[in-house]
Amino acid sequence: MLKQILSKLPRKSSKSTANREHGGNHAANSNASTGSRSNGGKSANSSISSIAVNNSASDVAIHRGVNSKLNGNLGFSQYEGLPGFKDVPNSEKQNLFIKKLNLCCYIFDFTDPTKNLKEKETKRQTLLELVEYVTSVSGKFSETAIQEIMKTVSANLFRAFTPQPREDKVIDGVDLEEDEPSMDSAWPHLQIVYELFLRFVSSTETDAKLAKRYIDQSFILKLLDLFDSEDPREREYLKTILHRIYGKFMVHRPFIRKAINNIFYQFIFETEKYNGIAELLEILGSIINGFALPLKEEHKMFLVRAMIPLHKPRCLAMYHQPLSYCITQFVEKDCKLADTVIRGLLKYWPVTNSSKEVMFLNELEEVLEATQPPEFQRCMVPLFQQLARCLNSSHFQVAERALFLWNNDPIENLIIQNRKVILPIIFPALEKNARNHWNQAVRSLTLNVRKIFEDLDHELFNECLIRFQEDEMKEAEIKARSEATWKRLEELAAQKAASDDMAVVPTCKTLNRTTSVMIKQILGRLPKKPSKSSENREFGGTSVAPSNTSSACKSTCDFQSNRPGALNNSSPPGPDSAPLLGFSHGMKPTQVGNLKLNGSSVPAPYEALPGFRDVPNSEKQNLFIRKLNLCCVVFDFADPTKNLKEKDIKRQTLLELVDHVTSANGKFTETVMQEVIKMVSVNLFRPLTPQPRENKVLEAFDLEEEEPMMDPAWPHLQIVYEFFLRFVASPETDAKLAKRYVDHSFVLKLLDLFDSEDPREREYLKTILHRIYGKFMVHRPFIRKAINNIFFRFIFETEKHNGIAELLEVLGSIINGFALPLKEEHKLFLVRGLIPLHKPKCLPMYHQQLSYCITQFVEKDCKLADTVIRGLLKYWPITNSSKEVMFLSELEEVLEATQPAEFQRCMVPLFRQIARCLSSSHFQEEGSYMVTFSVVKGARCLKVTRPASA
Repeated sequence: MLKQILSKLPRKSSKSTANREHGGNHAANSNASTGSRSNGGKSANSSISSIAVNNSASDVAIHRGVNSKLNGNLGFSQYEGLPGFKDVPNSEKQNLFIKKLNLCCYIFDFTDPTKNLKEKETKRQTLLELVEYVTSVSGKFSETAIQEIMKTVSANLFRAFTPQPREDKVIDGVDLEEDEPSMDSAWPHLQIVYELFLRFVSSTETDAKLAKRYIDQSFILKLLDLFDSEDPREREYLKTILHRIYGKFMVHRPFIRKAINNIFYQFIFETEKYNGIAELLEILGSIINGFALPLKEEHKMFLVRAMIPLHKPRCLAMYHQPLSYCITQFVEKDCKLADTVIRGLLKYWPVTNSSKEVMFLNELEEVLEATQPPEFQRCMVPLFQQLARCLNSSHFQVAERALFLWNNDPIENLIIQNRKVILPIIFPALEKNARNHWNQAVRSLTLNVRKIFEDLDHELFNECLIRFQEDEMKEAEIKARSEATWKRLEELAAQKAASDDMAVVPTCKTLNRTTSVMIKQILGRLPKKPSKSSENREFGGTSVAPSNTSSACKSTCDFQSNRPGALNNSSPPGPDSAPLLGFSHGMKPTQVGNLKLNGSSVPAPYEALPGFRDVPNSEKQNLFIRKLNLCCVVFDFADPTKNLKEKDIKRQTLLELVDHVTSANGKFTETVMQEVIKMVSVNLFRPLTPQPRENKVLEAFDLEEEEPMMDPAWPHLQIVYEFFLRFVASPETDAKLAKRYVDHSFVLKLLDLFDSEDPREREYLKTILHRIYGKFMVHRPFIRKAINNIFFRFIFETEKHNGIAELLEVLGSIINGFALPLKEEHKLFLVRGLIPLHKPKCLPMYHQQLSYCITQFVEKDCKLADTVIRGLLKYWPITNSSKEVMFLSELEEVLEATQPAEFQRCMVPLFRQIARCLSSSHFQEEGSYMVTFSVVKGARCLKVTRPASA
């Protein structure tokens, strides 16, 4: 897996080229400055005259957190790369591993990109070799190796940050996500060090008992300090690494939670400046999800003291989504916490920040969905007093979002059950909105809510209306008396002023006793304004205004064009909407020099070409085409001992091509596109040889438990896929020109590859197919038809295809983008292609993705619910209990999106089937009870709230 490091890929050329690049026994001048991170973030500098990097490199004393910076001023002797691991016997590999680690302890100055280029490249190549070694190591790491790894990681990562000054844009309402994030200039080395450490922590060869001596509490604190990095790529790596450490070192779990808690305290109550809050909350989301029940008191205190106060800072928008997820996880774990959470939200409810108020309402809806009636009743009075203020908000989004709560069935049920308390609280707000609100949408929604209450309980509604009218009359009388009183005061003051010939209003000392008593009596009859304290007691808490913050709080950015790790075997890049390329005009991929090298015949000569940086810019395009042609030779990986040199040359050439495509700064010509497609086609389009499998699905055996077959040619295939993906995603690829080569024939061949046994290949294909669909609109109907044909052949002929799950994942996002109303073609695709996919016995391999697609259709067009439910009943399993459980799970999701009219059309055959499930002897079909309960409960609510339609 090299996904995280492909953005700066190695360029290993032939020996002669390497000698030219590194200059043999090279000597450079350097000034080494050491920087150690302290609490104050200061660094101390010192100089060394020379550093010898040779076989005694392991003796060089570079302690954790101390960096030797080489900036090219003072002399140091040879900084050269050490021999590769494959060039030394196995007995020497561990010593060489330690020497390479010590060589990588030296930190270069990246502020000047022109200095120490050869030394930086040497270190980069060495780091890449270390990553590959850690990934492929086949024995437990010794304590010495662990110590040296931690020394190298600490020396490279633990450093003092120099945060960029930013204006306080959050106060001005500017979204910091639009700002260009600050990128660390040393990332070419830092990224590979992070990848090395991640693989070390994840490796099964890392003994946790040994490693915990070096990954101690001090190390974890320094690692947490790095979350304040300005570079979002670094924070993404840190998030993954900290999560792995939390999972592997159980002894550190309480300390990690406490340390994160302290970071939150400092952020909330002191600085309000921290870049990694969102990433820390994402880690906490999975940690909270794993809490055992009942929750410990420590965890509840963490919710109350740290999580809920995180709603206070003004930069809440930067991390609100993961925070809301964590809060909801707590409520789902322990429903009794709902009252605590809701009162906490009311405590920090924003007063003048409307966008923040909308976020609070979104989170409140998620919490209320998981709230049980007893907890709801404890907090409903202060809650609906706040919601009444939201309903009367002059900001239409706040009022509209508050009214949308009545569209949520679980919340509506809670309100209906407690309407006698809730309606008197919110009725004045509803009446004022219906009469006076400036926004038409808010008025319409208010009338709908008002109608629900009126139809539900007409007597209660009339009582509230009469009380509101009485209150209006009393308010008008009080206002009139107040105006009359002030008018009398003004007249008395004017009379006194006239009698004393003064231009100012006299004080009480100058008035006679009768006038003074009169004024006191008048003032006593004036309406009193309630104090803040009494108002807070009445509404169940204070509304705290947001405090000052800085724009340092940033959210995680999604870098699809420069994502870390383009060569990660486990997780290829996710789908974006970008193009893919193909070929046409009679060009046949089988005629493009597809020469297989098996040791008997080797094209002479097969040698590496010079690097792109070794030729002038005018020659780079020609060199790019020559390298593409060099990579058209396909090697035989059946025997891993043959053609090792040629295979490595091709691999290095492919990596250079990836790097060149990523950094291209000009449109690709038609000739280049043609050569790219030729190379990709030669390497990817090949006959697949599936392994014979026993029909284990018939025996209820889970195929996912088997070890998947891995293609031995993956070291080359993976880089070709990554090259193709980056070429497609590049803004320099002209879609109008590219579509000449991306024809129907190319798409069909690409779809054939989905039957590959290798899951890593199918993941890349899924991403690439989604990019084709997003970029080339002309091919969209053909792609859908081709996938439909694959499904037909799978359902009615073979029942064997490895890529059904991946194709359904692509379709899920496609269906999600269908415009409304749905075309007849799309509805036929549902009926003829998707619903019959429930028939094959291997349904468990793709049921989750299929269920998502089906539910998407029903949510798009509720009238399809009857069709889908009858389709499920048609293919309902008879003797396969595990399949029946899956059908019941899917049925519940479909019924949640079903409207009363469609439900009534199919409810007779549906409940006949559910009745059979209720009588099943298989205990897991208790899911049918849950489905029945949900359906009946939903039907009852529909009868209560919508009597006309029910």
